[in-house]
Amino acid sequence: MPSQIILFDQSRSASHLLAKVLSKQPKLEKLHSLYSACRGKQVEWLTSDDWENGMAEADYSAFKASARTATADKILLIHDHPFSSAHPEHVQSFINSSSTIPSIPENFTSIPDTLLLHTNTIPVLTIRDPRLAVSSAYRVLTSFGFSHGSGRPNFLISTTLPMVIDADDIMTDPGYCRFVCEKLDLEPELACIDWEKITEEEKANIHPMLYASQMGLLESTGLDASRAAKNLDFVVEEKKWDDEFGDDVPMVREMVESGIPHYQYLRERRLRM
Repeated sequence: MPSQIILFDQSRSASHLLAKVLSKQPKLEKLHSLYSACRGKQVEWLTSDDWENGMAEADYSAFKASARTATADKILLIHDHPFSSAHPEHVQSFINSSSTIPSIPENFTSIPDTLLLHTNTIPVLTIRDPRLAVSSAYRVLTSFGFSHGSGRPNFLISTTLPMVIDADDIMTDPGYCRFVCEKLDLEPELACIDWEKITEEEKANIHPMLYASQMGLLESTGLDASRAAKNLDFVVEEKKWDDEFGDDVPMVREMVESGIPHYQYLRERRLRM
């Protein structure tokens, strides 16, 4: 049995749906978004005029201190974006690289190798077709007035992890959800396949950013195969972008095209039944 599962989620890859599927497992103690407190310093740095000079030492010290506090003596289900824990130098290499896949042979996160490579650690990476992941991330960012640059590097992240889970497989197949539980040494019969829709009272008390980023899940009552990439007509979907994204459509298309090779590479290596 693993002692910890580290869930690295590509932005907008149905990772919260996967977490929902695992939510009834008595063995799991969820530790969500360890590095979320550090993210503010990242955004401030990457949206500043002198971002190319690197993160200021004082900010980096605060970044590390926040990470140390968040991760002290914690184990089990750890769920966060891989980019949130990245060292500033590695962030710059992702942005500045002329290659479609930046060459970083070492561990680029702030999670120590002793934990990441521990024999009782199962790393998981959720992925999703970039035509859905990028456009969805853009909608969430702009709905709260964030500049698209604050999230741009997230679209370019690449990494290799032992267990890759595609959003389509989770959305379309309850049997696959149970299979994932089995592979994680959890109880397949306790996979959460349906649930209650969020109530108006719960909605009134939830943070607006949390609601915006998880609206599809919160307003649903179970797995929704209609949202899977394989069940969508992307000629129709991409035509909607002109009205939604206006002058930023070229940026969205650029990020989609940048993400496609990463997605295809990882999808070929995804967990299969």
